[in-house]
Amino acid sequence: MNWMDAEELAVAVLGLDEETADSDTIEQAVFDKWEISMEQFDEVATALMSFTIPAKAAISGETFQGFVKDGAFICRQPVPNACGEPGLTEPGKD
Repeated sequence: MNWMDAEELAVAVLGLDEETADSDTIEQAVFDKWEISMEQFDEVATALMSFTIPAKAAISGETFQGFVKDGAFICRQPVPNACGEPGLTEPGKD
């Protein structure tokens, strides 16, 4: 996860206006809500990313895991060899 991803996630989680929220506003809102810095929020979000459910991108067909809002990824990371991992199969190939 990069810094912009972390900010986009914070904006979504906190319900901030993505058009008007700047870095200072986001950082202050994160501190006001959880009394942590944006760096700490980024570390926690990065640690939790691997616990999100993998999903296949509609256009590319690649498999990603990440945080989702309203059916779209807020931030994501590729899942390497997703179909080669135990318990994960391609649809129709169970």
